[in-house]
Amino acid sequence: MKREAWASRRVLVTGGSGFLGGYVLERLRAAGADIRAPRRLECDLLDPVAVDRTLASYRPEMIIHLAATVGGIGANRREPGRFFYENMLMGVQLISMGLLAEITIRTYHESQSKPTYVIREIRDQSAPGSTGG
Repeated sequence: MKREAWASRRVLVTGGSGFLGGYVLERLRAAGADIRAPRRLECDLLDPVAVDRTLASYRPEMIIHLAATVGGIGANRREPGRFFYENMLMGVQLISMGLLAEITIRTYHESQSKPTYVIREIRDQSAPGSTGG
């Protein structure tokens, strides 16, 4: 990470208390970013009011979304629908509210077939003046 690119940049990190989140927070801190990594008690990503309140109060320039509902193999087998729904809902709410607030959103994707990790940047391609949608 280039320090000058991250210095004082306001970044909201979801899932900051997880394994990957801890590593990302460490790197962002070392680069000088102004980080906010709320835990679920501070901002339940399933609650649109809580997400809106967090985005309005912190006004991040970027969201790095790493949060997920997880529970291990047994829990995934017992409640696959709940896990899918909650993870989808967190992502959709962050993306839609983030785009409305003109925030850069980065999502983490892990490939099951290849040992690669991809960070994708999402921008509103339907915004006035854009070349997309």
